[in-house]
Amino acid sequence: VEDAFTLLKTALDAADPRQSILKCLKKSDNRLIFQHDEKTRSIDLDGFDHVFILGVGKAAPGMVSGMEEILKDTHKNIHYDGHVILPYGSRTDESSLSFNEAGHPLPDESGFRATQQVLKKIEPLGKRDLFVCLLSGGASALLVHPPASIPLPDKKILIKKLLTYGSTIVELNTVRKHLSLVKGGFLSQTAFPAKILTCVLSDVIEDDLSIIGSGPTFPDASTYQDAFNILLKYELLNDIPTSITAYLRSGINGEIPETPDSGQPCFQNSTHLITASNRLSIKAAATKASRMGYGVRKMNTAVQGEAREIGIYFYELFRKQLKDIGRKPLCMIAGGETTVTVKGKGKGGRNQEMVLAFMERAMEESVSTLGHFVFISLGTDGIDGPTDAAGAFVTESSLNGDKLDKNTVLEYLNNNDAYSFFKRYGGLIQTGRTGTNVMDLQLLLAG
Repeated sequence: VEDAFTLLKTALDAADPRQSILKCLKKSDNRLIFQHDEKTRSIDLDGFDHVFILGVGKAAPGMVSGMEEILKDTHKNIHYDGHVILPYGSRTDESSLSFNEAGHPLPDESGFRATQQVLKKIEPLGKRDLFVCLLSGGASALLVHPPASIPLPDKKILIKKLLTYGSTIVELNTVRKHLSLVKGGFLSQTAFPAKILTCVLSDVIEDDLSIIGSGPTFPDASTYQDAFNILLKYELLNDIPTSITAYLRSGINGEIPETPDSGQPCFQNSTHLITASNRLSIKAAATKASRMGYGVRKMNTAVQGEAREIGIYFYELFRKQLKDIGRKPLCMIAGGETTVTVKGKGKGGRNQEMVLAFMERAMEESVSTLGHFVFISLGTDGIDGPTDAAGAFVTESSLNGDKLDKNTVLEYLNNNDAYSFFKRYGGLIQTGRTGTNVMDLQLLLAG
């Protein structure tokens, strides 16, 4: 267990927001220097009179702090200011910029007012202005400005239903982008003709920039019809406010403009950098595990689907590796983001449910056959679902718990009540907010 938490710390350190900014961006002779498309690029700060920084998301304080560190010693006295929008309870003193705390994962009035302030600041930006957008997980909920015809409570109802029905982040953000005046590239349109530099701490599968934070500064190829089809898929058309369906139908009929695509002028003077991601965190942990003597099986960073099914998948994969563990201790590491279709009335999150499903299946096997192992799944932001846990873990010792049997585990699992289970029997991981977010991590050590 100690080794497992050492490796998790290594993965989280690789996603440190402040350090990731300082690692990816350097300043020399008043130029910002960075790697983009495998080439060294730079931005001449002497070409600007003003820099506006927007930090939005769970990692915003650290990312903004790193950017301020870079900009503080400019040769020319460039004026910079900005705004930070972050989830409630995330306030820090890392930045001198003004900030607002707001709702997540459901948007609220605080986020709406903060977004209005941001728009007032960036609308006047011109060619001698640099707009630095620092995005991380949670930005989709925090940066919120629905069209005038859609009241914020209506949008909140829809988002809550999509979350409950187990929609993927791609589906969720496709809908969000088409019910917004800032997402899906609209923020870039507002800031045009300013130069735009977006630094992204990725929290989505395959680092899709059009999905991260709902792509406020990135071209969008999805359509109103795509968003409408998602509502059809989850049979929501008769179960959501009419303001939403009316707006989407207007978009489908061409009565309102689509989200801006790559051909729009606002993207010609725009650069995007991924400063941290699930892939980079897994790479760091895998390197550390190898140095610790483990035989590493680094899996993909696109783990998705029902958390319960993925938990069973991990167990079956572990079961197949048992014959080789005697030669060298095993380390399996993966990442991504699963979903939970809520059918019960319990409390939990996708990571806790995954571990409970793994445990339920493992109870079919004798402990002597499985040997020593630990399986962990956690959210790198420190929050798993509507709970105060980051995730959970199970070991061979967990399978021998007092008065614990497979039927008891299955009862909790079927009620989507993994949090209550692990709180009672042990195994919760409670880190508090980590200040970063690169999706979830799964780690299995055995031998």
